[in-house]
Amino acid sequence: MFSTPALVEARLIRVLAALAVAWLGVSLVWLQMGDAGFARWLAVPPFNTRWRFVSSFLSDWGMVGFYLFFLGVLARGLMRGEQHLRQIGLAYLYAQIFGSFILVRMIKIGCGRPRPGAETVGDAFCAGPNFHGAYHSFPSGHATDLIVSALFVALFVRSRSAGVVAMLLAFGVALSRVVLGSHHMSDVLAGVLLGSLIVWLAWRRYLLPHWAASRSDTHRHESSGDAPA
Repeated sequence: MFSTPALVEARLIRVLAALAVAWLGVSLVWLQMGDAGFARWLAVPPFNTRWRFVSSFLSDWGMVGFYLFFLGVLARGLMRGEQHLRQIGLAYLYAQIFGSFILVRMIKIGCGRPRPGAETVGDAFCAGPNFHGAYHSFPSGHATDLIVSALFVALFVRSRSAGVVAMLLAFGVALSRVVLGSHHMSDVLAGVLLGSLIVWLAWRRYLLPHWAASRSDTHRHESSGDAPA
């Protein structure tokens, strides 16, 4: 069910490249329309009618399934002594806590960008440090969180279909934040970019060294004729 380290290495560039192409495509449209143009486009049917309920549901519950899944991965790895799964679960946990939660909130507070509807004439993009939630628009925490989760599924779950569904769900939740008026489109684009960077760092700085150490230990034990402890 889960990808081997070799398969993850082979997938990493392809998955990030595909995400980069999608991100650049949306960014080019955003450059033409701007945040206000996107908001107007999403303020007409069906986005502001039947899709509004779907957007609200995705925004409230879209992350829960990912949390439960990866907590299950971590629990299985700990209980059964499966180092591969334990490391994936821990990497996800660290990425969400230190990246999607702590880092994103530090940027939100430090930037102080007004959410849609809270702006006044002459507001700067980043107005400066602000602890009020109405000024925590940039970046989108939902977009960051969901892209981290979706990329973990796309990279570490063997099924390609699961990865595609996860990415579609992530984009649906990210778009829902604009439909509901909680974020500007530029906040969402920044969240997707930040989430991708968090996953790359989790892979590069945590998983890759741990998997390399595990392979080294296995080879050493095989060479000495001993079974791994």
